[in-house]
Amino acid sequence: MQIVQKESADRVIFLDNIRYLMVLLVVVLHSALAYTNNASWWTVNDENSIFIDYLLGVLDVFLMPTLFFIAGYFTLPSLQQKGKWLFVRGKLKRLGIPWLLGIFLLVPIINYIHFYSRGYPSTLLSLWRKFTLNFQEVVSLPTGLITSVVKFHHHHFWFISLLLVFFIVFAFLHDGKRRLMPSVFSAAKPKTSSLKSILLVIFLVGSLTSLLTIIIYGIFHETQNKDPWIIIVSLIQFQANKIVLYVSCFGLGVYAFSNEWLNNGKTPGNFIFWTILSIGLMYFQGKTLLFLINNFSIGLAIGYVVMRTFLVFTILLALLSFGIEHWNSPSKFSGQLAANSYNIYLLHMLFVIVVQLLLLKWLGISIFIKFGIVTLSTILLSYLISQYAIRPFPKLSVAGMIALFVLLTAVLSPTTS
Repeated sequence: MQIVQKESADRVIFLDNIRYLMVLLVVVLHSALAYTNNASWWTVNDENSIFIDYLLGVLDVFLMPTLFFIAGYFTLPSLQQKGKWLFVRGKLKRLGIPWLLGIFLLVPIINYIHFYSRGYPSTLLSLWRKFTLNFQEVVSLPTGLITSVVKFHHHHFWFISLLLVFFIVFAFLHDGKRRLMPSVFSAAKPKTSSLKSILLVIFLVGSLTSLLTIIIYGIFHETQNKDPWIIIVSLIQFQANKIVLYVSCFGLGVYAFSNEWLNNGKTPGNFIFWTILSIGLMYFQGKTLLFLINNFSIGLAIGYVVMRTFLVFTILLALLSFGIEHWNSPSKFSGQLAANSYNIYLLHMLFVIVVQLLLLKWLGISIFIKFGIVTLSTILLSYLISQYAIRPFPKLSVAGMIALFVLLTAVLSPTTS
């Protein structure tokens, strides 16, 4: 029998491995955005390829939902171990501080590069100006649709802020339920879940998620941007059409832990079966999307939402099945990547955009080589800085980041002729 191995009380090896894989694939996704036909808003635009379009279409389906599921899975044991206030304080420190540093230091640099890559003269560019405008927008607490890529938004830090809100809301809801219904928490609960019960829960969650997502699609169908980003008082940002899925995946992770879905030594189905089913759903939802672009149909639109929602869950089941069966043994390589995956996520965007910018004028070289250079260099640089700077010297690293930003504001200032 394959036993789910743990590194510590709140760590599961195969889930840590899946998480770092998702983070590395996020790097792949962002590295590819400079070379797609479908992201003119991206900070750096180079030549493009339809292969990159398809790659992005695949990665966009499951990366963030999987990360939300894993985060949800580890939430309850952490909360039970620390208690509400220590849990919330720890999340504010671990997520809140990087978020603040990101939106105040990294976002202005990204906005600066956005204009620089589009040929704006240096006399009109100032990093300090970008910083002050960004600060003014943050303190104005914008709420509503994000209508421009140069308006304040979180970039990849949206995941950090939204996850922080999920953690805090769940901590208070869990504490309230424990106080109001103490008998529920004291009563013994069955700790084994059959495959049939797991699939039933996923079917119910998927059906409800599809229904609510269809309603949201209907709300924004008549707007110019049918897949809008929403920001709420500067604090959280999300895509309207995906928020229900993210909530569902986080909640499903919590439910999976509390019902020990992954602790009975059995995989949730067969990896090959879930993979084949995922490929089939991916094919049909892609064909449906292509048809909808030119021939909109309410029935097909509903079918597309349903297929995309259940595709997320079939891919998740494939990942979990593979992880339990084949990726549940400790190794130094995986352990190092897992330990640094959070910092890799935080750091990677700046390296992605800078390397894309450096390669922009390198004519005559295949964009696939550029794509590879961006991906590999970003992963390597992010890993090295995390492993040898941030983890051993966190406070010194923060001070260094602030000092570097101050230096850049002095260097990247308008020049006069």
